[in-house]
Amino acid sequence: MIWHRYADGVGLISSFDPAEDITPLLSLWKKCGAIDLIPFREEQRAVSSFTLSPREGRRVFEAEGAGLICGIRVLSRGFDRAMLKQLCVIARWDGEAVAAVDADFGCFFSNELGCHDVKYLLAGMNTDGEFRNCFPMPYRSGAVMEIVNRGDRSITLDYVGIRHTEEYNGFYRENPFCVFRTAPYAARKRTVGRDSRIALVKGSGHMVSALITGYGIAGGVASCEGDVRLLIDGIRTPQVESDGSESYACYGWGFPTEPECNPGSGYDGEQGFRAWSETRLFMGDVNPFYSELCLNIESGGNNDWPMEHSGMVFYYGSDRVRLVRLGRFPAEGERTTLTSYFEGDDDDVAVTLTGSYRQPASFTVEIPDGTEHLVIRRVSDQQKGRQSALVRVDGQPVTEYRWYTADHNPVKRWLEDEYMIPSRCTDGKKQVTISISPEDGGEGVTFNSFGYEVFAILS
Repeated sequence: MIWHRYADGVGLISSFDPAEDITPLLSLWKKCGAIDLIPFREEQRAVSSFTLSPREGRRVFEAEGAGLICGIRVLSRGFDRAMLKQLCVIARWDGEAVAAVDADFGCFFSNELGCHDVKYLLAGMNTDGEFRNCFPMPYRSGAVMEIVNRGDRSITLDYVGIRHTEEYNGFYRENPFCVFRTAPYAARKRTVGRDSRIALVKGSGHMVSALITGYGIAGGVASCEGDVRLLIDGIRTPQVESDGSESYACYGWGFPTEPECNPGSGYDGEQGFRAWSETRLFMGDVNPFYSELCLNIESGGNNDWPMEHSGMVFYYGSDRVRLVRLGRFPAEGERTTLTSYFEGDDDDVAVTLTGSYRQPASFTVEIPDGTEHLVIRRVSDQQKGRQSALVRVDGQPVTEYRWYTADHNPVKRWLEDEYMIPSRCTDGKKQVTISISPEDGGEGVTFNSFGYEVFAILS
């Protein structure tokens, strides 16, 4: 289960109604493999057959002014799997010198292996040599896209088509947006005894797709038992953690079937489980971040399996850090010192902290200009779960929700979590006093703290 909390749900969130007509949604999800997902009065730029020599590039799209790319289709009758590493898509937005998109075909079209066809809603490829990517890619003042051959042999492409439009310029002009980007490619390697890092992104934005490929070593199988871990904004407890690699792609039991995919996720694989390449699109569960995003994966059930990983993260983002720490506040009341471990990759690193159990807390912070909302971060002892507390801002209770966590781990006892203060509690204010009152969450008063931090999320 993945869930999100919002600072303001007015006009943004509506509850699911099973009586609602979902025909438009079903129609969209049935368009996997199509290039015309977004309706508009389109223009298309096409480049017919051309050959790229080793280390040669070809510009396939260039535009001045604002616009939107939302469909890329490539055909090559001479497909072989080596093309997935040799050919790369490079894109620059708004005159930036550094490429926002730099991805080989295997990553950009969501399959590093190329053993079988994959067909996701926003990307895919088949072994006949057809490639497609439909992520919307808006730009403000210009765009340049090229295909580069980074290999050591010439490659011929029979067709490259780019769908683009200016029809949505008014929408993007009125609504601030981040550009489409790729994190640096995580090249295939083995990380002994630690998680393999797929991406570490600095700045702010939200992740919309992740590709992870696993390889067995020395003839061994590529294990599917490694958890995928997502850590956001430097929080030490993973905010998202799968129960194995295969469940991250919404399949299970070690990928025992032939390669499968659905509109939002899936995988390709080699015979004998020697390698797999999985993709997950985050259309309904985007992962926002305000200072950094880190995606890791275990090798086996406890980083004890000999294997290698590679992959890439796709996101809409900017270099701007929007998370600002306003203050650190120690726990109040009678103090206790505890040594334990956080869950995740560092679950073998002992951490000693001092805090208190069942004690109220109060602190005052200055609110910087341009603040969207405030976030309280806490380290707690999760030996006992169902921790609950009432939060007040300037004496008024936050009625939307309690601070509640059901988590319980008597071995890796450290938990770092956050509480988002609704924006209505801070709008128009320069300073607020926040108070936290532990209460019974169902198993007695178990709420505790080993230190608080308060952050502002800037607009």
